[in-house]
Amino acid sequence: MQHRQQLSRAILLSAISGPLCLTACGDAERMQESQGAVHIAWTIAGEASSTECERLQATYAQVTVLHRGAIVQMYAADCDAFELLAEPLVPNVEYFARATLVDAVDLPKSQTVTSSRFAIESGQAAELWIDFEQDTLINVGTPPTPPVPPVVNVLGGPDSFDAGPRP
Repeated sequence: MQHRQQLSRAILLSAISGPLCLTACGDAERMQESQGAVHIAWTIAGEASSTECERLQATYAQVTVLHRGAIVQMYAADCDAFELLAEPLVPNVEYFARATLVDAVDLPKSQTVTSSRFAIESGQAAELWIDFEQDTLINVGTPPTPPVPPVVNVLGGPDSFDAGPRP
């Protein structure tokens, strides 16, 4: 029973302290190395202007850092900050990021953009730049068009519905 409590405590501490086993669970020494970070900057159609965020009605950028397709950590920053620091990350591991611009009610204002792969050196911050190109933006400047209701022929004819003889 004591072993089970120690294991539960170890799992809880690991969950609180950060990512576990990115490459192999036997690499306890790897977690003891100094941590690294990545400075992520973004632009909207090549511009780092708060008017672009307003035009899109994008409130924040949601960035997910991944390793081999598994989520390592999720981050968010105000859209018009145009940058964030993702840390702590384990050095000497290959990562990539996915970023989406999102509005105040968590609706996407862009498609998800995937970065190139990057690695972090121990104690260093890598640099990553993401551009939300024009063709990745959703509902830019124009309200969505409401659907057109189907035309119903109420006068009779070949396209009308015949309910049969009327009394």
